[in-house]
Amino acid sequence: MEVNRIVKSLKARRLSKIGKLDFEATHNLNEHLKLDKRKVLPELTDGLWCVRRLSRHYALEVLHSIQDVLFPPDANSQAFLRSLIREQDMDPDCTLYNRSEYELDGEDDVIYKWLGPRMMDLYEELENPTPRGLLDQWLERKSRARHVMLATVIGVFAAVFLGVLSLIVGIIQTWIAWQQWKAPPSHDA
Repeated sequence: MEVNRIVKSLKARRLSKIGKLDFEATHNLNEHLKLDKRKVLPELTDGLWCVRRLSRHYALEVLHSIQDVLFPPDANSQAFLRSLIREQDMDPDCTLYNRSEYELDGEDDVIYKWLGPRMMDLYEELENPTPRGLLDQWLERKSRARHVMLATVIGVFAAVFLGVLSLIVGIIQTWIAWQQWKAPPSHDA
């Protein structure tokens, strides 16, 4: 899997629209990008100033994940970010981040050492969404691998049964034809 393709697919608007994920404000930086059981994606609220107290690499991962992954500088992503700031009480400083203030020369590419597994969870959710509604859940239960295997076994038994049935019909037809050949009917009139 190409890392750039995965990272580019994790825009917040896409996660909300395609992955049907909701964003929820959090005060705990350890929950950043964490997908919980309710399929809600928490996001930062307590000011990006707290990021400065973290290890430098982790801080860069958090800042980069907010500004370059979830909310890149395109108009749709920024509009979505502003709506989350209004609706979810997210930190308005999320819109002010300037990479050049935090990065040193040569730190253009961020390697997601800590947030990588969480980003992969989000990507997996995009690729294989968890069923949300009752119909989706019912269909999911009915389409699992064991049901596919059961359908395959039933199909094999049906084919064998039809094969044996056609063999019996063939034998009967052969016997009738042999009886007619052996004693052809007479046409006396």
